[in-house]
Amino acid sequence: MISIRFTLHLEVLKIFLLLYLIILLSFFPLKYSHAQEPAMWQLTNEDGLPSMTVYEILQDQKGYIWIATARGLCRYDGRDFIKIKTTGLLDQEIVVIIEDNYGRIWFNNLSGQIGWIDNLQMHLLSLDNMSENYLPMRFFIKDSTLLVNHKDIEAKSKWLRLSLNKKTQPFLQKEIKGKPLDYNNTLFFNGKWYSKIKNNANGLEINYIDNDSVKVEYLSVEEGLEEKNNGYNLELIDPEGELYFSSSKGLYHYDKEGKINQVFDYLSIQANNYFISDNKIWIAAKNGVFTKDLSTDKIEKIISGIDVNAFYRDHENNIWLGTTGYGVFLIPNLDLRLFKADNSNLSKSDIYSLYYDLSDEVLYAGLSGAYLATFKKEFLSFENHKLPLSGRIVTIEKDSDKNLWLGLDGGVCVYNPSNKIIKALRSAISIKVIKKDKDNNLWLGTSNYTAKIDSVNHRGIFENPFNFDHSRTIILDRRTYGLQQDHLNRTWIGTTNGIYLYKQDSTQLLFENEYTYSVSDITRSSDSSIWVGTSGDGLLRIKNDQIVQQYTMAEGLTSNNCRSLYIDQEKLYLGTDDGLSILDLSKDEIEKIDINDGLPSGEINAVIAREGTVYLGTPKGLVMFEKAKLQKNQTAPAIWISGMKINGEEIEPENNRMLPYWQNTIDFQYEGLAYRARRGEVYKYRLLGLNDDWLHTDSRAARFHALRAGAYEFQVKTINEEGIESAVPASIKFEIRAPWWKTTWFYSGLVLGLMGLSGTITFWRQRDLWKREKVEQELKSRIQLLRTEALRTQMNPHFIYNALNAIQDFVVTNDHNSALFYLAKFAEMIRQIFDYSSRELITLAEEVQFLQLYLNLEKLRFGDRVAISFAIDDALKERLEEFEIPPLLIQPLVENAFKHGLMHKLNDGKLHIFFELEKDDQIKCTVEDNGVGRAEAEKYSKWKNKNRRLSGMEATRERLKIWKGGSTESKKLVITDLKDETGKSLGTKIEIYI
Repeated sequence: MISIRFTLHLEVLKIFLLLYLIILLSFFPLKYSHAQEPAMWQLTNEDGLPSMTVYEILQDQKGYIWIATARGLCRYDGRDFIKIKTTGLLDQEIVVIIEDNYGRIWFNNLSGQIGWIDNLQMHLLSLDNMSENYLPMRFFIKDSTLLVNHKDIEAKSKWLRLSLNKKTQPFLQKEIKGKPLDYNNTLFFNGKWYSKIKNNANGLEINYIDNDSVKVEYLSVEEGLEEKNNGYNLELIDPEGELYFSSSKGLYHYDKEGKINQVFDYLSIQANNYFISDNKIWIAAKNGVFTKDLSTDKIEKIISGIDVNAFYRDHENNIWLGTTGYGVFLIPNLDLRLFKADNSNLSKSDIYSLYYDLSDEVLYAGLSGAYLATFKKEFLSFENHKLPLSGRIVTIEKDSDKNLWLGLDGGVCVYNPSNKIIKALRSAISIKVIKKDKDNNLWLGTSNYTAKIDSVNHRGIFENPFNFDHSRTIILDRRTYGLQQDHLNRTWIGTTNGIYLYKQDSTQLLFENEYTYSVSDITRSSDSSIWVGTSGDGLLRIKNDQIVQQYTMAEGLTSNNCRSLYIDQEKLYLGTDDGLSILDLSKDEIEKIDINDGLPSGEINAVIAREGTVYLGTPKGLVMFEKAKLQKNQTAPAIWISGMKINGEEIEPENNRMLPYWQNTIDFQYEGLAYRARRGEVYKYRLLGLNDDWLHTDSRAARFHALRAGAYEFQVKTINEEGIESAVPASIKFEIRAPWWKTTWFYSGLVLGLMGLSGTITFWRQRDLWKREKVEQELKSRIQLLRTEALRTQMNPHFIYNALNAIQDFVVTNDHNSALFYLAKFAEMIRQIFDYSSRELITLAEEVQFLQLYLNLEKLRFGDRVAISFAIDDALKERLEEFEIPPLLIQPLVENAFKHGLMHKLNDGKLHIFFELEKDDQIKCTVEDNGVGRAEAEKYSKWKNKNRRLSGMEATRERLKIWKGGSTESKKLVITDLKDETGKSLGTKIEIYI
């Protein structure tokens, strides 16, 4: 009874304290809503920024970002910084930059010097009709007017109106008469230059320039301005024409009805600059960035702890912040919030697991160092709990008793959110995943196995550490990362060695004969599909125990290495090692969110989505955003051709250049301005006149070598991180002129010259005609001689004599059939010799037929002393009729083998003849014998007459030389003496290429 009363009094005390706190807060309203910082990335001096202190940021008409720093002015294109050479400046601290109508960037340094940048070259303002002792202090530009404040030799402040044009130096138009304006507080509006505001008896006094003189205007004050101050600073004029001015106490608004409201109470804030954007006033201050919604008066602190000098929103809606000492920060999405250890009360930044408790609307985050953090969206703050174990919290699950089961590298913990009681069980085995099934059984995936703890045992498992070993049932001896129960109460187990299915106390490896998947997570959708995230193979959809779909980078995933899965409202959120992929299950469409959208890291360890709010656990903090508010970059990126080379020499990239024919190697350099892509933009280009197809590259240069004469147009586009292309390609047209000998005038002159020389040419032609006819006659005589030699070779008396003797032997031995057969063959060969000798060319088929006939007669002559092999490769055999060669070209080579090689060999003679087709339709014929060789045959021939006529070999070589104009490059005869290792002759090989 006492315990019950004490508990009741404790609850009443809690309610009382809560009511007291609510009442207290009603009397002391919060000044600012501390929404967490947006995710952003930083540009520093390590990236090429001249200084870590930045005073102003500007995007020019082309899309380049200009940054004024404490060490000079630079231009940024998304990849590289170009620092402007500042010869002649008294100091490098550039504090003001403005672009004029002609695309020139005007600047002002702390010493008061004014200058401009044109084509990346610096020019200083100098006025010939002014004293040399004047010092410019500040300038303003509107349209083609340059308003310059300066001090003369007497340190008197004066204003000059100058006219801007395309010339290098502006020229003086008029000097502004009257009381000088405050050069630190001058703004242009509605055709007037307004300056510092004062509060006096006549109302709100404001100075302005009208008709080249300084005048005073008094604004009536109805109410709201209690502070008496003679030095209000004019800060800005919004698009509706209303004024904002400041004092040391805050920022004030003067509306059209004359009412003054304090927009912002500075307190300890020192404001550096003001902007109006998206119906909000942005204040860049010494300790961060603040905004005030003009419609709701809600004030938010966007950035804290950083001295911000400059705020700029570019064409992609990225926000650029110039700081003192921290360089430049770029915010791609204000709605993407980042919680980390140094900007919130989160104990650590690296988050490895998330769990959303629907009953309490609380988000739990598992961190390294065994820290558990609880987070409520409405308070945007964390409560941290240190667990009595070590390592990361990599998995969180809630059991039926509303306890949180936490899996760590060093064991298992149970945390009760109601009473804050923590129970721990240390283990040498790291826990990878914990899941509860519909029967309240707990499933554990570990680094060594998969285990099941039934709903009864897990309640008392922490009472005695030894109960753990007895309470768990080992299901599978595999390293497990994914567990999921399906609609049939079966448990899917994802391991590094494949996908397993547990049912009816048995485990089955699925897809055993297919590819082995390494699983990282498993979940289930409302249509009973099982979704499997893998390491390296993307996302799998399994239906009816079959893989029905696979999603990879080719289908739009940010990476094929999946880390975590979560399904909410027909959307599957897939955390990878390179960003978040969101699969719309109803449309089968994939949306990507990565570091280009503001994520601090591509590694998504955990993902939770609840009613449109997405939470991501990353190594660099917790990311939170409203899916519907997240802005994707749909701006078409700008593209510019920044350089051009001709034959390696740098030139100005101008249109319609006319180039001589030898200047035909062209290089183009180009720059695409896609800042969210973070150096990841790609390009597509083509050269019309050469090829109409687009080529893709990540390079910023393209080369075209040895272009022919003609008209060309080079076109290039940028493709940003969202796949958006440049609206219009950057292009350059040029033409390469034809060489002089291919021009029209050259052809005309050539015709006239030919006509003038025709008489001379005819004369010399007639004079040389008889010489040519004489040469042709000699050539014909030579050919006829070769034919005669070929005929003589074929009609070798020894061969005829021996052939007839062989036929006679058949007659003597009464082998009349053989005698008649060979006599007929001999007659046929004689007839073919006379027939072929009268023809210029015969087919290869006819040459082969003649050779076979000749070999039959030689076989009759030599008998068994010579073994003859004759072969034609298959590729050539079907094309024998296609090729034509001079007649009787091969036979002299074969006869030479018999006559000089095999004649002097008593037995075991061999002759091999082989025709083959080589590349480019060239025919190769090989005649190889194992006779005595050329050297030995020469000994037998010494007694012969040295004045003998042309031999068959020499005749063949000469015929090859004369055939087709005497070319011997491809028509050649090669003779090889075959020898063994001791130098002994093994015969002769002749190769003829025709």
